[in-house]
Amino acid sequence: CGSNSSIRCGPLWSNPTSGVFPCTDLLVISKGVASLGYGASCAWKDNVTLTVTMGTEATLVPGDFLSILPYKIRSGQQLSYYLPVTLMAVRAPINPITSPIAVLVSPYDVGPCGVFSLDASLSYNHGGRQWKSIRWAQSGGPSVINEVTGAGTTSHYLSLDPFNLFEGVYTVTVTVTNWVDQSASSSIAINRLEIDVPQVRILSPPTLATFRPYSVTLRAFASPGGCASNPDREMGYAWSLTDKTTGLEAMPGNAVGKTSTVLMIPALSLIAGRVYTASVTAKHKDAAALSAKATVTIEVDRSAPVAV
Repeated sequence: CGSNSSIRCGPLWSNPTSGVFPCTDLLVISKGVASLGYGASCAWKDNVTLTVTMGTEATLVPGDFLSILPYKIRSGQQLSYYLPVTLMAVRAPINPITSPIAVLVSPYDVGPCGVFSLDASLSYNHGGRQWKSIRWAQSGGPSVINEVTGAGTTSHYLSLDPFNLFEGVYTVTVTVTNWVDQSASSSIAINRLEIDVPQVRILSPPTLATFRPYSVTLRAFASPGGCASNPDREMGYAWSLTDKTTGLEAMPGNAVGKTSTVLMIPALSLIAGRVYTASVTAKHKDAAALSAKATVTIEVDRSAPVAV
């Protein structure tokens, strides 16, 4: 029995092929810093297939190694196999997690004293873990952003001082990668201006999908141009909604907050199958000619009728 292949072993009653058991009863992770997570469990799908369900805060990734503890594999009343240390490489899941979606939010226009502030924190489908990497790159304008960020791999945010930037359009791309090496990218073009415009953005993905029975809430954030002597100068807001099919203004009369930072479009106000552009214009109230705009696309998917 065990390492002696000429002796039969008695039946194993404590770990039948059915049922769930702690993975530590059978497996050991060869890479010491990796983990199957809290509450990880194992179960035999059949006599030869082991299913491993990772728990919370798992750190095991494809490319790590597992090994089976010795004297743990038994075939009914047959031999209890002694396995030397045999490494098994962890592969990517057969049923991979949902592909990531990169979301990049930033003002479109930045004045000479503003700050290039880019936010990728709304990116999602990271597979329940922190992003493996977050990389920033520049694909347009004078090459200064790449020099600042290099191969930045950790931060959801990027801020650049416009004093170091020339007037012109800068296209910035963020690429997020999850723990199974699935990646997604999002880009935004930012216009560096010589006039002191406010900085405004809508805290939403560039394209927002919804259904007619749902309400839509959009939140804008604006800050005064950085050259102002009073950083707390009052801002004014004006929202508009355009139907892309007709090109006409389509803001519902019962929409709430059309001149505030938060716009709420009630349920059943938009037409199923239509695409809309929601935009907000932010102005300095003491200098209304200085304004900036941010936009979001709203796609109203078709859905089954609902009783109301």
